[in-house]
Amino acid sequence: MADDDLHSPDLAALRARVRALEAENAELCERQRDLAKLESRLANVLHMARIGSWELDLASRIADWSPETFRILGIPPHVTPTPADVVAICTTEADRDAIRNGLDAVQHHGVEPYDVMYNVRHPDGSEHAIHSRGDVVRHADGTPARIIGIVQDVTEQEMLRKQLFHSQKLETVGRLAAGLAHDLNNMLTVIQGSCDFVEAAVQGDELATEDVALIRDASERAAVLTRSLLAFSKQQVLQPEPTDVNAVVRSLEKLMHQLVGDAIAIRTTLGDPELVSVDPNQLSQVLLNLVANARDAMPEGGALAVETSCAVLPRELGEPRLHTRIRVRDSGHGMDETTRSRIFEPFFTTKGNRGTGLGLATAFGTIRQSGGHITVDSAPGRGATFDLYLPLVDVSLPPDAPSSRVPVAGARADARRILVVDDDTGVRKMIVRALQNAGYETIEATDADTALAMADDPVALVITDVMMPGMPAREMVTRLQARHEALPALFVSGYTGDSRLEDCGPRPGDAFLAKPFTPAELLQRVDAILHPCGEGDRQPPDSRANAESST
Repeated sequence: MADDDLHSPDLAALRARVRALEAENAELCERQRDLAKLESRLANVLHMARIGSWELDLASRIADWSPETFRILGIPPHVTPTPADVVAICTTEADRDAIRNGLDAVQHHGVEPYDVMYNVRHPDGSEHAIHSRGDVVRHADGTPARIIGIVQDVTEQEMLRKQLFHSQKLETVGRLAAGLAHDLNNMLTVIQGSCDFVEAAVQGDELATEDVALIRDASERAAVLTRSLLAFSKQQVLQPEPTDVNAVVRSLEKLMHQLVGDAIAIRTTLGDPELVSVDPNQLSQVLLNLVANARDAMPEGGALAVETSCAVLPRELGEPRLHTRIRVRDSGHGMDETTRSRIFEPFFTTKGNRGTGLGLATAFGTIRQSGGHITVDSAPGRGATFDLYLPLVDVSLPPDAPSSRVPVAGARADARRILVVDDDTGVRKMIVRALQNAGYETIEATDADTALAMADDPVALVITDVMMPGMPAREMVTRLQARHEALPALFVSGYTGDSRLEDCGPRPGDAFLAKPFTPAELLQRVDAILHPCGEGDRQPPDSRANAESST
C-alpha cells in the first residue's frame, strides 16, 4: 500500500469513526458500571428493607424473582418460580384462592393493581404473613402482558395490628364493664344497707334473719364480680406503695403449695428486682389467680415455677426500659392460638360452669392499672408462661415531701350535721338513714346547686357522689370549703379510676369510699374523718335522736 493510501480521506474518516466508537463504548461501559452499582445498591436496600421484587409473564406463568423474594417466601433459590409454587406453600385454601383470584382478576377482568395478602409456611414450620403487590404492563393492544411487583413479609406488622385491635376491643369492653359496674354498685349499696336495717328490725325472727343472710351473701358475691369488672377496665381503687415483689412471693409460698396440692412441684427463684409501685394485696391476688389457673392446666400433676428478675421491657410493649418481671410458668396442656388471644377477655373461660371468666381479666386490669404489662406464651403441649412486667419506682423523697396519708379534720364537737349529696335516691336514703341511726343530723341534696343553696349553716362533713349531673363534685366541695373553712369531704363512687373523674372527683389525699359499702363501713370512715384521735374526742350520739330515726 502506498503512503498516499495511508493518508487518504476515507481512511482518516474510518479512524475517526473507530475513535468515536471507542469513546461510545467507554461511555457505555461506564454507564453499565454505574447501572451495576445502582442495581447492587437497590438490591442491598431491598434486602435491608426486607422487600423482594418479582416479575410474572402472564402467558407462560413463569416468574423472575429476586433473591430476597426466595428468602421471604421460604422457597429454595434453584426452583424456577411460578404462581403454583406460592400456592403450594399457602397455609389455607382461602389464601390459595386469594392468589388465584387475584391473578385471574388482572388477566381476564382488567383489575389492577394486583394486591393480595396471604399466609405461607416455611420449611422450618414457621408461618409468615405476606403482602404481594404489583402493577400491570400491557401489550400494544392493551391486553395484560406481565406484572412487575414487590413482596413483603408483614408478619410483625400483622401481629402488632392484631394486638392493637385486641387492645381496642378490650378497651371498649372495659368501658361497658365500668358503666355496668357503676350502676350495679349503686344498687348493691342500697341492697347491702337495707340488709343491715332489715336485720336489725327482724331480730328474733329466725326465718327472716336467714332470708336476709341469703340476700347479703348474694350481694357480696355480686360485689366481687363488679370489683372484677372494674379491675379489668382498670378502674378499681388501688392503694399502691413501694413493694418488694420477692416479699410478696415469699408470703404466698405456703398458700401456693396448699392451692396446687402434692401432685404439682413448685419452684420459686427470686432474683434481685428493685421496688415497684403496686398494691401488694392486689398483686397477691393476681399471682394466686395465675397459680390456680396453672393447677387447673395440670390435672395429672406437673411442675410450676415462679421467678422474679430484672428484665428489659420487650420493645413491642413499649419503651425498652428496665422492669421487674414476675414469671409464672407451668408444664400444663397449654393453649392454642384462639384461646390465647381471648384469655384476658371478661367472661371468657375454658372451665365451663367451674369458672366465671373474670380471673385473668382482673389480673390484666390490675397490672395495666399499675402501669405494667402482662403477656402469655403458650402452645398445645408446651404449657404456659405468664410474664408480669412492673416499672421500677424511685422511693427517694425530698425531706419536705408531703405525706400521702389522707388529711383529716379535727373533731367538731359543736356540729354533727352532715350534708349528703347523691343523685341516686336509694343510695342517698341509705346513707342518710345510716347516719341518723348513729346520731348524726343530715341534710339531703340531689345535686351540687341544691347542696350549695342548703349549706349556709355550718356542717361538719360533706358526703358526695363523684359523678352527678351539673356541677362536678370537686367544684362543689371547693365552693363549700370557701364558706366553711377546713370542711372535710368524703367522696363516694362506684365508678372509679376513669380519667373523667380526675377533674371532678377526689384527688390524692382526699377521703374516698368505693361503692358498694355497708352502713358499718360508712360510719367507720365518717368516724375516722370527724374523730381522728379516737373515741375519747367523740361526742356521744343523742340517744333520743337515734331512737327516733330507728322507728
